[in-house]
Amino acid sequence: MLKKVKVKTTHLRVSRTHTISGFSPLACKDLKFLRQSWQYPEEPKQVSVANYYWEVYKHRLKYPNAPALDVGRKGKPIYIPLELCKIVEGQWYTKPLSQIQHEKQIDFGRQSPQDRRAVCESAIANNKYDSDELFQEFGLSFNPQLAKVSARLLEPPSLLFGGGRKENPREGRWNFNNKIFMKGCEIPNWVVVVFDCRCHDAHDIAQSLVRACNKRGMRVSDPKAVEKEPQKNQCFPPDERVRRMFHFLAHHRPMFILAVLPDKDSEIYVPFKKMCEVTIGVASQCMVKPRQLNDQYLGNLALKINLKLGGYNSPLSLEMADFLGTSTIIFGMDVSHPGSLGDVDSPSIAAVVASKEWPNNISGLYSARVRTQPSKMEMIEGLYEELDGQPGGMVKDLLIEFYNRCSGPENLRKPQQVIIYRDGISESQFQQCLDLR
Repeated sequence: MLKKVKVKTTHLRVSRTHTISGFSPLACKDLKFLRQSWQYPEEPKQVSVANYYWEVYKHRLKYPNAPALDVGRKGKPIYIPLELCKIVEGQWYTKPLSQIQHEKQIDFGRQSPQDRRAVCESAIANNKYDSDELFQEFGLSFNPQLAKVSARLLEPPSLLFGGGRKENPREGRWNFNNKIFMKGCEIPNWVVVVFDCRCHDAHDIAQSLVRACNKRGMRVSDPKAVEKEPQKNQCFPPDERVRRMFHFLAHHRPMFILAVLPDKDSEIYVPFKKMCEVTIGVASQCMVKPRQLNDQYLGNLALKINLKLGGYNSPLSLEMADFLGTSTIIFGMDVSHPGSLGDVDSPSIAAVVASKEWPNNISGLYSARVRTQPSKMEMIEGLYEELDGQPGGMVKDLLIEFYNRCSGPENLRKPQQVIIYRDGISESQFQQCLDLR
């Protein structure tokens, strides 16, 4: 995290700036080097870093057991105690943000179109480009108003809800107030696991969720169990904590698990999801107890749970199927790359999803395939590949799943039209992406 970060020293009258290259292998009190004294230049003696700073700068280290910063070059280390360094302000932070920082960044950057327009127009007014001598010499002038372009507003497709209700979104938004799902799933056997030691009302949360789900057309029974993690288990590593929790649940054999986590960045999340999705194959939903457990929050949970267990929330109306005209499968493709802190050899992850059936393929239910591929590679390798001389790959797998899920005549089960949404490629990669189709 600190590599290549600039620091300035605080023990000199004139501070110097250095770049961190690493840490010392030993603590300051144990880290020794040969020092030549001006009194005895021919007899260098070994001195620890802690003693050196006392002898030369009369500074007794507060933390002699801490390592020192290495601000030298490879093979020629220069060690400075941590307490005598201060990070230089204004450096560009390139490491991954935490969940809270990421949310704040998005909130800061979120602006309405009206706000963005005001920013642009005020920039033109404040900078007074028309009075700039250089621009005047070149005969340039600036219109203070934004350019006007011709446009047309497309009507949004209708959404279907349970009970035959239909609604058109307004300004890209809709809600589930007083509505039910187009198709609600049934959950007869499920459990709640609590990893948050501050949560003492898990039974009340479960009952509230049951009411919210059933209110929206799902058929959810009371949970078979509500298991709270024993306090003694919290000293174990995350993987072991999850394993011990699932040991308690083994005899219940749930089809769905709700997990209450202490915070959004909880170290439990990854091992818990891995256990559910990879090891035992059961649907799960994580939540962090909000300050106010209201119907809107529970409704958002119900939306996610219903889709995960095969329900339809609010599919597009069949008017969209009429618009597409013929049997259509919709693909979505993207590649996720390792973060800046990851190992350079960490693979990229390619994901492809596809609608499951026609004409209900606009319902929001998708099949998914995931593959690893070389790091930082944007083109997806596994779309088509030959296995033992036979064609295969992620696209073929998803087409077969579409065929098996569809009902009706053969011409509907085999899509006549393919729509692909591809995210994450630059304009210079368009042709390369098309050549790989």
